[in-house]
Amino acid sequence: MANATLYHMRQAFFTDQPINASQADKILKREHKDVYSLLPSAGAQRTTQLVGDSWKSWVKAKADYARHPEKYRAPPKIPGYGKGARTYVVNRNGYKIVNGMIHLSGAKAFGFQPVKTTVCEHQPFNAKADETVVTDIRIVPLGTSFCIEIGYIKETASPPLLDMSRVLSLDIGIDNLVAITSNQPDYRPVLVKGKVIKSINVQYNKDKAALAKKGKKRHIRSKVRKRHARIHDYFHKVSHWIVSECVRTRTGKLVIGKNPGWKQGVNIGRVNNQKFTAIPHAKLIDMIQYKAEEQGIEVVLMNEAYTSKASALDLAPIPDYDEARKQKPTFSGRRVKRGLYRTASRQRINADVNGSANIMRKEIGNEWISNHLRAGKGVVDTPMTITHIDARLSLEACQRASETTSNGVAA
Repeated sequence: MANATLYHMRQAFFTDQPINASQADKILKREHKDVYSLLPSAGAQRTTQLVGDSWKSWVKAKADYARHPEKYRAPPKIPGYGKGARTYVVNRNGYKIVNGMIHLSGAKAFGFQPVKTTVCEHQPFNAKADETVVTDIRIVPLGTSFCIEIGYIKETASPPLLDMSRVLSLDIGIDNLVAITSNQPDYRPVLVKGKVIKSINVQYNKDKAALAKKGKKRHIRSKVRKRHARIHDYFHKVSHWIVSECVRTRTGKLVIGKNPGWKQGVNIGRVNNQKFTAIPHAKLIDMIQYKAEEQGIEVVLMNEAYTSKASALDLAPIPDYDEARKQKPTFSGRRVKRGLYRTASRQRINADVNGSANIMRKEIGNEWISNHLRAGKGVVDTPMTITHIDARLSLEACQRASETTSNGVAA
């Protein structure tokens, strides 16, 4: 259905007679009844709408590229045809909810059983907007299985009492999945280790190699799905814990280091390249962002160029990326070995904490770090290390659990 819609939109575009999704939908109903009737009408119509949305996005990007080509790595590509199974989206006019069970229209013809949900007990077909709890339902193909995603309107609780002058900055990485720094002098930096994600990837790579040797491609797809689910679950725990930490400390702003296109052309060594691109950091950032915004926390995505090289404790200037490309910058400090940064005064600081502190400096300036240095606390101290996040536990409890595990007392 999506490919048929796209075909008509592409052909109309190539003949300088562009059509929109609504017009394409009418053509399909008239000329391809056999294809259109394979899906319930609500699902078929929603499919053409989504193709239309992607087409409009391309047209908009194409026009923007003509005006500002410097913003793009390459010209936006015209939407292409999909291969294999595609995500199927049903709007609220394509299902009903009875006693907590979602009944999709036309599902019986495909042997599709009602699906249990806990977010809503009852919702009629095509519910009014002010009566709607569940919105879109997405059936997403995952190789050997399908995932059903249920979009719903969440009840908003009273926002927590936050102090907008309190800021946490996050540096996302590999060995340390997240390095956290606060502008509050009594808050020790925190390193959330990346061991959990690395162990998931190591096990996946071992299993994949063994299965590939035996030629079991279907089993590999199952392992891909399992890896995706485990990483997704752990990222939810980490993001929930970080936002809970903001609420606990009444922190009103989160600054997260992120570079546009940071995984394209990355060159940090062959092994690190493989690790970095295998960890879906953007997914973690998205989870942190939407959960923080639900709590009324302001989220700033900060370009982290050169934050790992400039010396935070020396209050060294952080070069602008575009200017640094013209003239190679020099730095007062440097990374002396894995995980350790040495300042101009030969003071040592964890390298990822240094990066996190610089991300903070780019947003709120240097005064906070000067206060830390005068107080002799905060970023100067040895950071608190957490090897495994439990979303139910406090910062101190997570650290105690990590220490217990590392000492071999608990598995």
